[in-house]
Amino acid sequence: MQDLERRHAILQYLETNRSATVEFLSKMFYASPSTVRRDLTALERTGMVHRTHGGVIYNDKIKELSFPARKSKNEQAKNRIAGETINHIPDFNSIFVDNSTTCFPLIKLLPLNKKLLVTNSLLIAREAKLMSDAKVILLGGEYDIDNVSFSSLLTLEMLSNFHFDLVVQSCAYINSGGAFENEYLTATIKKTAREASDRAILMFDRSKLLSSASCKSARLSDFDLIVSDINEEEKAGLNGNQNLNIVTVK
Repeated sequence: MQDLERRHAILQYLETNRSATVEFLSKMFYASPSTVRRDLTALERTGMVHRTHGGVIYNDKIKELSFPARKSKNEQAKNRIAGETINHIPDFNSIFVDNSTTCFPLIKLLPLNKKLLVTNSLLIAREAKLMSDAKVILLGGEYDIDNVSFSSLLTLEMLSNFHFDLVVQSCAYINSGGAFENEYLTATIKKTAREASDRAILMFDRSKLLSSASCKSARLSDFDLIVSDINEEEKAGLNGNQNLNIVTVK
């Protein structure tokens, strides 16, 4: 079992059982105690677990709100961000759009006819087919009912077979150090999609500045364009000395 696969399996176990000892996990996953300790150290850095003496405890605070709850949060701002983003979309034949509620309103605006759209979001895939004559590929894997999307190692495996002209993403949290997600696997899926694309756009509303998440998915310099409703002071703080291409909306 590879490191990523084993760590994801450990997380799945902890989500259900909340805690475990190193000895138990070592036996369960046929790995040495030192290997399990390295796994737990890596997972602790993401904020998803807390190490204890001889074991680990799952961090209950990382669970995201469901898709419907997130979709209604700051909905007007997300619509304005989508309206501005469409003005900066380059020509493309293939695009990946993540399963975020920030990217969802953009689907209605994208010129998708005869284009390839790949996503792990069931709602985005459905919306794209309703609104256009796009070729839509929905990445499979383990179904997340709260987020109405697929997120697992199989999702990653399918994603690794693609190359995109453009990737559009959002994030759970952002600061000058990068874009972050609540879950390690979500961050890895977004990173994999971005690295498989020629161009990348990040969309987020200003509430993401006030959030908290521990799994880094990107440096801000990895994006060709960032679109948000932040003010000029927040834009300056985010940019720092990075010379980022940030477009703001009112």
